[in-house]
Formats: sequence, structure tokens, C-alpha cells
Amino acid sequence: MSETSPFTVLAESGDYTEREDSIREICGVPKIEHITDLGNAQRFARLFGDRIRYVAAWRKWLVYDGTRWAEDSTGAVMRLAKEIPREIYRQAGEEVKEYKRKALADHGKRSESVKSLRAMLFLAESEHPIAASPDQFDASPWYLNCPDVVVHLRDGS
Repeated sequence: MSETSPFTVLAESGDYTEREDSIREICGVPKIEHITDLGNAQRFARLFGDRIRYVAAWRKWLVYDGTRWAEDSTGAVMRLAKEIPREIYRQAGEEVKEYKRKALADHGKRSESVKSLRAMLFLAESEHPIAASPDQFDASPWYLNCPDVVVHLRDGS
């Protein structure tokens, strides 16, 4: 007996169609985040895209520390990634339909694996707003970011 994937259950239930994704996009409503590694990458971008970037040219993750973008040297990005299974469990807890709740809970458990976490981060590297290019940083070379002030280097203001 072959195991049916949770996505197949949701797709065959009539609760999801690609057309629905198109309509959501046109209306400005967020797309459905599927119960896949890509869906997890989209969740990751939605939840943490304001504080992390990935620069492919440098092959580096950057984290915003409230003042500047700094290279992730402490594993902060992976710690954030570990929050995604918790988010999935939260979504499962709010789901009223039993089959959806079970599919989400099962996916949350699978998403805790190292393989799934790495796959999610790999896919998130190219998600908006996470993907960044080197020229997006230090865009104003005449400004110096200091702990409590920004100094304009031409006039000292």
C-alpha cells in the first residue's frame, strides 16, 4: 500500500487549486503555503524576511542586528529555521478540519529533520525579500553608520 502525501490529500479534497493561487495573487492575498520544503521556505521568508538576507555572490547569510547587516557567524539563521516547525504546529492547532490538522501536524514533524531544515534554507536563499545582491549594501558610501548616529563623511554632519 503506497502512502499518500499530505499535499495530495489537500489537493484532492478540493480545498486547493492552482487557480486559487492565481486569484489570491491578483487580489493581493498571500498564496497558500504548501506542506512542502518550498512552502516552508515561503513561511520562513514571510516570518523572518525583515531580518535576514542571503547574498549568493558571497555565499553568506546576513542578519540585521538593529543597526547593520552582519554575517551570521553564530547560527542565527538555523535557529530561526527551527521556528518553522513550531509555526506549522501552531497552524495545525488552529485548523478546524481534522484531515488538514493531521496533515499539518505530520508535516511539522517531518520539517524538524536536518534534511528538511537544510532544504528549506536552500530554497529560501532565492525567496523575496531574502535574496540580496552585494550592491544593496553600503549603497551610500559617504555615510558612516555609528552606534548612535549616522555621520555624513563629506561634511561631518
